[in-house]
Amino acid sequence: MKSLMSILSKAMVAAGCIAAAAGSNQKEPVSTPEASQTLNCLIGNTFITDIFNPEPGEKRDKELKKIFIDYCAGGVILYNRFPDFNVREQLPDEKSAKELIASIKKSAGHKIFVSVDVEGGIKNRLNKFHPLPSQEEIGIKVLRGEWSLKDVYNHCNSVGIYLKDMGINMNLAPVVDVLGKDVKETLDATGKFGDKYFIGKYERSYGYDIELVSKIGAECVKGMQDAGVAAAPKHFPGLGSYLTSEDTHIDCSGITKSELDKIPFFYIMNESKPASVMNAHAKDYNYGKFASLSKKAVQEIRAVNPEQSIISDEFTISCMGMPYDKGYEPGRVENIVENAYQSLKAGHNLILLRNLGHADEIIGGFENRVKKGLAEGDITYKHLYQMRKINQKLLEKYEGRR
Repeated sequence: MKSLMSILSKAMVAAGCIAAAAGSNQKEPVSTPEASQTLNCLIGNTFITDIFNPEPGEKRDKELKKIFIDYCAGGVILYNRFPDFNVREQLPDEKSAKELIASIKKSAGHKIFVSVDVEGGIKNRLNKFHPLPSQEEIGIKVLRGEWSLKDVYNHCNSVGIYLKDMGINMNLAPVVDVLGKDVKETLDATGKFGDKYFIGKYERSYGYDIELVSKIGAECVKGMQDAGVAAAPKHFPGLGSYLTSEDTHIDCSGITKSELDKIPFFYIMNESKPASVMNAHAKDYNYGKFASLSKKAVQEIRAVNPEQSIISDEFTISCMGMPYDKGYEPGRVENIVENAYQSLKAGHNLILLRNLGHADEIIGGFENRVKKGLAEGDITYKHLYQMRKINQKLLEKYEGRR
């Protein structure tokens, strides 16, 4: 545990150095159509969006053109369902999923992130045709000596090989949130962590032992990335012991936790060099705002690696903008757009910005907000170029690699 604590303390000290290295506020006016298109791509490179019309045909072709030609998106995130929307599932079977991914890449015409959430158990977008054990099951096996860390590596490596074959180059996993120790009693009594809410369910966590979660997460990242798929451990600064009657995608109220919850993230960044790290939509006492909007949270992560990729959680979840159960509500678009902009400004190089079939309002609104920020000197071109540099470096490493 001493080595884990030293990692945390070094990261916190170095964060101050990152903060002192802010870029200039120079403005670069855009005056020609060609320059304007370049700016659109500079902005578009910073977000990953969804595909609302997965069925082959005119609607999908039109949507893909809108996303990649008009808005120059940096990538897509694939879901196996749209809650409360009457559209076909994106990933109903392997053949359809591969066809969709191939069509997306062809439409993009350039290297893009093709991302997915494949943790295992209930959070596995490929569950209908490629089921996997939950993180809870893996954590318990390691805790009880039934699996070694090498077994964890092999499992995640095989997952990565499968995803790469599908055409996916980024997996938003593993979850390295540490559960509160109150779950130990439930584990001893029932053999499971329990069924209380925590970013969904307890089965999305490796457990309550900080050192074990750190080491399992590190091996999973190594295995995934050795297969050629970028990993993104989540949800910094840690949501594991955050208990609420609601899923945290719906309730983003404050968390007051120990700095120890950050240890797995810093440990993994040192040991496994994850492609990215995902920040949470939860208020931390140390930031005074959502981690996904916090420059301080970004600085803590980049203190370990100044060029570390940092991705936000999605901005259309209920607590940040648009409730799933109410579908698309134009009045909430302004919240989504502003939050996404503040996340980019804070230093996130990738923003999860679902368009929910309303690209002009949501994605167009985001691009216009960034342009407004540039014009007012609130955000700089240098900042956007730095974010693109991080993204391009990742794409060069993971897209096209076999």
